[in-house]
Amino acid sequence: MAAGCSGTPESIASTPSATLTIGAPASLEEQFIAVASKVSPSVVAIHTDVGVGSGVVFDQRGDIVTNAHVDAGSKTHRVFLATGQSYAATLVGSFAPDDLAVLHIAGTNLTAARFADSDRLRVGSIVMAIGSPLGRKAR
Repeated sequence: MAAGCSGTPESIASTPSATLTIGAPASLEEQFIAVASKVSPSVVAIHTDVGVGSGVVFDQRGDIVTNAHVDAGSKTHRVFLATGQSYAATLVGSFAPDDLAVLHIAGTNLTAARFADSDRLRVGSIVMAIGSPLGRKAR
């Protein structure tokens, strides 16, 4: 879900990846909207007994990547998909030093996110984080 800043307007128009180019503000805004639209079906809201947060469908097996602070030692987790479906989730694991956690749901027909190649990022690259603010589903 990272987007780098490179290319020409012609290459951007013909490339279905999340690569952006610096251009007129409206053009850059439109490109961000397009990336968000493409990723939004994979964004989930997570409700726990200690709060709310967001995550992303990592794979079609039901693994959800989120932040460790979203789990925060919660005993219950409920994942709300962009489709409106919700599932009880179990914690697979959490690693607080990197603020990373993985939940698992028994969902079907899940839309997994397609991640950009982080090896292509450089200092100064534009990146985009898409979430579910206040536990609301992404639109």
